[in-house]
Amino acid sequence: MNRATQATIRKFKDADGNYIWQPAERADLSPTLMNYPIAESEDMPNIASGSYSIAFGDFQRGYDEGGGFTESWVTVATLSANLRPIGGDERYEADRLAGRITHEVSLRYRAGVVPAMRFRKGTRIFHIVSVIDVEERKCWLNCLCEEREL
Repeated sequence: MNRATQATIRKFKDADGNYIWQPAERADLSPTLMNYPIAESEDMPNIASGSYSIAFGDFQRGYDEGGGFTESWVTVATLSANLRPIGGDERYEADRLAGRITHEVSLRYRAGVVPAMRFRKGTRIFHIVSVIDVEERKCWLNCLCEEREL
């Protein structure tokens, strides 16, 4: 996330009133969001309604010979879940046909699952759009997800 987004996120608290953003403990460490290190990137968009301004996950950063770097997702957990397709559509984006399928993913309750995260099944990526705590009992989660770029 970029600095402007971090400035907004710093004010967010969890259900117990604790800040979810924590400053770095030492100069050589990164600040954390929900105990995960934050990778700062000014290329990320500012926080806004409908904007994917935070890529939440456990990143690995690898440096190349040209002085640049790549970031990749690291699996946080392997879960058992029920995947059910709900619908789909196709539309033109940037002069090309883009497909999208909506799915409902049902799994046992797990704290920290938020819309900025994603699920992966093999090579398929499911971007989380919303997370619902079924009956608000912390037993089950229903996640509305989108499979994009088909």
